[in-house]
Amino acid sequence: TMSRIVVDAIRNSSASSDGITLSSDGKVAFPNGGAGKILQVLENVRVDASSQVINTGATYEPTFLRQSITTTGSNKVLVEGFVNVGMTGEGNGMHVGLRRDGSNVGHGVASGNKRTCTVSDYHEDNYNLANIHFSFLDSPGAGTHEYHLQFSHSSGGNQTFYFNRTPVDTNSSGFPRTISLIRCSEVAA
Repeated sequence: TMSRIVVDAIRNSSASSDGITLSSDGKVAFPNGGAGKILQVLENVRVDASSQVINTGATYEPTFLRQSITTTGSNKVLVEGFVNVGMTGEGNGMHVGLRRDGSNVGHGVASGNKRTCTVSDYHEDNYNLANIHFSFLDSPGAGTHEYHLQFSHSSGGNQTFYFNRTPVDTNSSGFPRTISLIRCSEVAA
């Protein structure tokens, strides 16, 4: 395979022309101190089921699904995760926005009265959950930063959002209880 050819080429020389080297124990070393290397990974997992009314046109920023990370220099933060969510109003959009330290990051460009967000999904029916994934590589600068999620919807009326459970929550094996999570990884610049 191609990766085997690259490793063999590195192994057969003490240093390749681009500075990539292979140690005697088989570890690959990259130039520039390992840009792209994952330095730390922090994760917050929500296992409980809960619900929250979100008014028409409003947003909800839960105290759960938040993760702080302290970075150094110009390192980046890969923020990723997923949320399992449903809501009472079938046929409406559920919007999830990523925020850092109270400001939007990874949102679409504003256009008129449209809601900016990171990702959006459609609520099919009250017997299912949407599994909404998000991923964004942020450049926050050195320091401690908190990442969290903001929820909103497209309905013209107030809606109850259900986290890690379906809106119809019958006590039967056909109805799930799930998890949601947010993960922050510091990436060397």
